Amino acid sequence: MHDSSDDFWWNDIAGPESFVKKVTDILLDRHVPLLLVPADIPWRHSMRNAVIERLTEIHTESCLEVFTIDALDECPENNIGEFLLQKFADRDTASAYRPRSGKTMQEYLTTQKVLTNKIIWVKGLSADQLQAWMDFCRQFETLSIENGIFIIENREPIPDSLPDIFQTVDFVQFVSHYDAMLFNSLLVSEKYSTLSRLRQGYISVAAAYLCEFDAELSESLLQQKEWFKKAPQDMLIELAKDETFIRRGERHGSPHVLTLLRENRITELSQRLWTAQIQVLFPILEMQRIKIIKRLYNKLQAILNTEVIEQFGQKVTTPYELEFGTLVFLMAKHDNSGNRCLYIPDETLRNAIINLRECRNLLAHRHQCCSPEQVDFILSFEEKNI
Repeated sequence: MHDSSDDFWWNDIAGPESFVKKVTDILLDRHVPLLLVPADIPWRHSMRNAVIERLTEIHTESCLEVFTIDALDECPENNIGEFLLQKFADRDTASAYRPRSGKTMQEYLTTQKVLTNKIIWVKGLSADQLQAWMDFCRQFETLSIENGIFIIENREPIPDSLPDIFQTVDFVQFVSHYDAMLFNSLLVSEKYSTLSRLRQGYISVAAAYLCEFDAELSESLLQQKEWFKKAPQDMLIELAKDETFIRRGERHGSPHVLTLLRENRITELSQRLWTAQIQVLFPILEMQRIKIIKRLYNKLQAILNTEVIEQFGQKVTTPYELEFGTLVFLMAKHDNSGNRCLYIPDETLRNAIINLRECRNLLAHRHQCCSPEQVDFILSFEEKNI
């Protein structure tokens, strides 16, 4: 793994790495990549560096330079040719251009080698500016490392019909939940090895579902020390105040987790955590049920031999069919002699069955999340019985 998480995300995780490779391939094919990226893309500067590094590895003979242009601030009036000429040409070259010379601005920039070995990375575009930059780029006869290349980073919808020179690269078509979970899992296993594998797995999946593709925020959430004492929503509230994330998730209506918090969209937030808990905790609860039944098998079989026990309107024929709720029912039920149908001398096990039933009912029937204390209980019970 790289020393820094940002390099690891963009260079080693399959989805982000494929995104970078696609951008590079488009440039090498002498086209202009139109990047459709979320406003809260993680480690934006590292993404740009990854593209440049890959290009540099291929064009070892070229001294590539990347220039990031914030269109709204630096070129608000869309006088793009004049802007590039003034920014990159020397004074004599810039002043020598005459529109009436018969050469277009694009031809002049090319013949004067103004953009040679330069990568012009344009960002911060309004819809009008996007169209203006597209119109400007399409008038180049050729775009190459030798003549200069453009990358347009965009957050607005891209027109359905594009000239051949442009190719769209949509971030969300390359990066999936699997990438976020893989990143979290590898990060946790390397940096937080004192946690059990069960706990590593839980916080990796929970952070991935909560933060989705924002691996930068996810990394900070994973570093929190109170995962099994404090709700992740509360930890995210604290992270939202951090200088790194103070402007993250600002766009109204965004699906970003910090937007959900700031707009009090608690139902959506809880649904994400519930999905993670269903994926991780539900199988553990089922394994625990089987282990408990194995431990109590003879007692349970004896009950089924003498009692008619039903679940969901069906007669139970084998102990392995018994759910937690039925086990609790049998512990409370008395036979004709006044004795409990299922007597378990071990108080710890009795309480565990009751608690596990409550956790399972929350997830399966109420579609509610387990509390941090309940998550800790489930994982601790499993760790003791592995």
